[in-house]
Amino acid sequence: MKSTTLDLRSFADLVYREWVDGSAIEPEIFDFNVEIIADEIIESGGEVNYPIHEALNWNPAKWRTVWLSGKQQRPEMFGALIHAWNPLLSKSEVFQVKLSNPLIDHKKGKPRKYENPAKRGQVGGFALVPRSIWQKVADRYGVDVDFSVLPDSVDFWSWVATHPEIPIFICEGMKKACCLLSQGYVAIALSGITMGRIQGADGKLALQPYLAMFATPKRQVCFCFDAETKEKTKHDVFLATVKTGKLFADADCLVKVLELPLLEGTDKTGVDDFIVERGIDAFHQVYLAAISLNTYTWEHQQDCQLTFKPFKSLAMNVMFQLDRYDIPDYIPKTGIVALQSAKGTGKTKAIAAIVAGADKLALLGHR
Repeated sequence: MKSTTLDLRSFADLVYREWVDGSAIEPEIFDFNVEIIADEIIESGGEVNYPIHEALNWNPAKWRTVWLSGKQQRPEMFGALIHAWNPLLSKSEVFQVKLSNPLIDHKKGKPRKYENPAKRGQVGGFALVPRSIWQKVADRYGVDVDFSVLPDSVDFWSWVATHPEIPIFICEGMKKACCLLSQGYVAIALSGITMGRIQGADGKLALQPYLAMFATPKRQVCFCFDAETKEKTKHDVFLATVKTGKLFADADCLVKVLELPLLEGTDKTGVDDFIVERGIDAFHQVYLAAISLNTYTWEHQQDCQLTFKPFKSLAMNVMFQLDRYDIPDYIPKTGIVALQSAKGTGKTKAIAAIVAGADKLALLGHR
């Protein structure tokens, strides 16, 4: 019994450090959303419960067994039950489970990080939000909230749904969402990058119902998926962002895409990794530099069309620099200079400023 307690405590400490230290999540949010539990609980009357199996809709009788000292015995297992709010049913439920002994994903050939409950439709990751974080969100966006007069029937997420002036962030994974919430940004977690949409009976794509309730006209919706190095994964992220983002855009939302820098020495960077490494001020700068869905689509298409690499490539905040028509000193005065930017960002007037006063000019139109 003593060994089991120590093992459970070690697993609990590991998960706590992973969330609070490794993902910059407020301890109160961790306590609200994560429950550490052993899979076998013997009640005082001798009844045995298997809470992890129950949470995942698994059949305990089918769990693999091992032989020890000539007796059949179930393997010891612990789990971190990650809870979430279901805004459609107005109740808390298990979103995912992290196992102490992860199962192998035979398709990918590696352990799975999380298990999703079996025989359950797709649900969104809506963290359970303590009032301290609720207040932080209200303060960030200048929205009044008086908990003393707020009806008990109004939960955090129904409150957000009625305030389109509050932006929402879409990310993959509950830790990333809780990291952003800890800073006062409203974030919804998807269990996978493609889980934000469904295909209707008519064959057309539509937002998942749990996202559609936030697709209010003029609400800003920011996609914040991981920065990746693998070309296939990058393309998958692009398709998921564009397909789901377009559905929000069709609902008259203002869709933005955050392009996280890849941290040095890594092959992928999540928003929680970035905030832990660089700090919230650096993230805020990334947020300010977020681009529209149209620009994101256009840039990707241009990258796919390039057949010659430029000698030197410089990234600029085009909406800021080109609209002012101030030509930075670091732009070369000779050679071939190509400006690549979306429609309406001021390319023509910037070119006019660059060539102003030139004795001779060969004008090559954008067509």
